[in-house]
Amino acid sequence: MANTLILVHGFLDTGRRMAWMSKQLSALGWKVFTPSLLPSNGTEPLEKLAERLSSFIRENTQESDRIDIIAFSMGGLIARYYLQRLGGLSKTDRLITIATPHNGTLAAYVLPFAGVRQMRPNSDFLNSLNANAGQLQQLVFVSYYSPFDLIIIPARSSMMPAGKTFKVFALMHPWMIFDKKLLKKITHVLEGPVDFELSEAFHASPHLLSSKNSDCCPSSPD
Repeated sequence: MANTLILVHGFLDTGRRMAWMSKQLSALGWKVFTPSLLPSNGTEPLEKLAERLSSFIRENTQESDRIDIIAFSMGGLIARYYLQRLGGLSKTDRLITIATPHNGTLAAYVLPFAGVRQMRPNSDFLNSLNANAGQLQQLVFVSYYSPFDLIIIPARSSMMPAGKTFKVFALMHPWMIFDKKLLKKITHVLEGPVDFELSEAFHASPHLLSSKNSDCCPSSPD
């Protein structure tokens, strides 16, 4: 039986941001949830949003259910706190992050809010999570990032010592979650065994994303 999928949105978004991806994955047979973790404007610490994610998962899945998490941008940090600090590792087989600032982003200096400050490079929040990043080796962990991302600065912030990191060529931060080629890569990870080795060849050119091709959706369906 396939794992239940939890799609976690990012900054200034709601679960609706993940609706396109949810629809595609549901059509392929997965049970998908897209919780709205609010407020998502950074005014609350990310720990609070992770607690809301934990509560949502507890209330909407059975204790015996296995889950996979696909998280976009800030959502990847929320998911990591759930996994690394709130016991989520015991229930989760796969974590896939898309354009997540695992090591912080300079863009987080624009706003003074608590949750935004936590996304600055070398914040206490990130340093604490990254000090125990080896915990993520207990599951299949994949991070996708684009070198052209102007929200995650520097783009290499998405690279992690644990799991696998793959570069994709999307020109804009929000476009990544609407790209059919990235979706194909994600389904490849979801369909693989929890102990499988990701194929470098599968993620190498010519399979890399291009925001100029017809598979890319430049705007949200909202």
